Amino acid sequence: MSETGYLKDIGAAEVIDRNELSGPAKPLAKERWAGGVDSVGSTTLANLLSMTKYGGAIAACGLAAGMDLPSSVAPFILRGVCLLGIDSVMCPLPQRELAWSRLASDLDRAKLSEITHEIAWARSSGRQQNPRRPGPRSNRGKNFLTVFRLYQPTCSNVATFVW
Repeated sequence: MSETGYLKDIGAAEVIDRNELSGPAKPLAKERWAGGVDSVGSTTLANLLSMTKYGGAIAACGLAAGMDLPSSVAPFILRGVCLLGIDSVMCPLPQRELAWSRLASDLDRAKLSEITHEIAWARSSGRQQNPRRPGPRSNRGKNFLTVFRLYQPTCSNVATFVW
């Protein structure tokens, strides 16, 4: 299934090319969405903000394109747009566990399996688990082989979602 087909199948009304968000941002552009989640940053984030409808919100959770924000205050002052930072480093464990629980219960596993594949990972590959921060299924200090299911998009690292 193509990425466009997959995204529409899970509810996307429209799938746009990332190039639409990669050029220099206008202070205010035509309102297109009520909110979004951006993992790219830089000009992509600036464009999302400038195109967000009055009272909308954008959550920023990544900096793949850079830490700069080439934007203006116009979306914030004239449209009341909110920029929400998503912290995945310092987030307390109880909040992470709640998020993982929601993902486990809210995601349609059949849809998720369409975009995942299995890879094997062994401690002998040079990557070691930190014994001070064991995961929920820790095998402290033992050699082990674990199978993870990973999302690997066929396009590059752009993961911007709007609604």
